Amino acid sequence: MKHKWQYIYLGLLASMTVGLHILTAQNQLSLKDALEEAMQKNPTLASLEENVSAAKAEVWTSRTGHFPVIAANGNYTRFEEPNIITPIHEVGVFPPLDDRIYEGNIQARVPIFNEGRTLMATRTAKTDLATAQAQHTEKIMGIMQNVTILYLKAYRLRDQQQFVHRQLQALRQRYYEVKMRVQEGRQSTNELALL
Repeated sequence: MKHKWQYIYLGLLASMTVGLHILTAQNQLSLKDALEEAMQKNPTLASLEENVSAAKAEVWTSRTGHFPVIAANGNYTRFEEPNIITPIHEVGVFPPLDDRIYEGNIQARVPIFNEGRTLMATRTAKTDLATAQAQHTEKIMGIMQNVTILYLKAYRLRDQQQFVHRQLQALRQRYYEVKMRVQEGRQSTNELALL
């Protein structure tokens, strides 16, 4: 019977220790620190923050449909043998031969009317941004809720562990006192068995 209670006590202590890893020996980890650590180390939250940044960039990019577009390009070609590059304008008169060609091109496009596509793209991008921000906020709230619940459970387990420890100390003390009285003959063995 005595061994059975020892196993139950050890089982209780083992199960209570599971949640106590949040708390350090002197309770150094505050709830604020636990929340900050959970926020920093959560990969899903980091991914959602990147989604918010990408959505903000997409809103800015969608607005560029109102801006003029300027494109420039250049080309350089070098031939092994000289060629006629410029056209022949007079019969019998050949232009100079050249083995290098330089080309340049600049284009400008100014949007005048695009049937509201830019405005719709901007609205869609803003909606996507609001969705990304809502998902980010929802994840933060979920992390805060879960960490707070775990933190409170850990404190409750610690309190229960201390309560069980105090109860066991009181029972041991009472057992020792009754055992001494039984040995002195002042109390019956029935009370020791009951205890």
